Amino acid sequence: MRRIIGCTLISLAILMRAVVLEAHPPSPPLEDYLVMGIWVLVPMAFLLSIIVFLILGLLKKIRLAEQFFDFFCSVFGWALGGLGIASAVVIAISAYYASPQGPFSIIFLDGPLGVGLGTLVGFVMWLLKIKDEGKWNYE
Repeated sequence: MRRIIGCTLISLAILMRAVVLEAHPPSPPLEDYLVMGIWVLVPMAFLLSIIVFLILGLLKKIRLAEQFFDFFCSVFGWALGGLGIASAVVIAISAYYASPQGPFSIIFLDGPLGVGLGTLVGFVMWLLKIKDEGKWNYE
């Protein structure tokens, strides 16, 4: 159920970005701000998840050596999943509107947005997984 919710959140964010901004184009300064925000989301989401992971390890809430592979697989896997979901949504929207700009949207807007949201969803999924498995508070 959590995977369905995660995929739904990513696809809804991509759909909202694509449909709302295509139907109501913003002014050029606002559009530049949105594009830079999307481009900054990916490294910030990854750095935030790494920092929280290391803080949890330093506070002895988790075991770093045991959890690193699970953490990395969750974050990286969901990031790739977010890219895949964004690509599928953009291809479907491009086909529906007969728009030739689909690949540019995947590369510059929706791809990075999907990767950033996928990173955040993967981090939350990893946190929920360690909570459910009882690997939290190992002191």
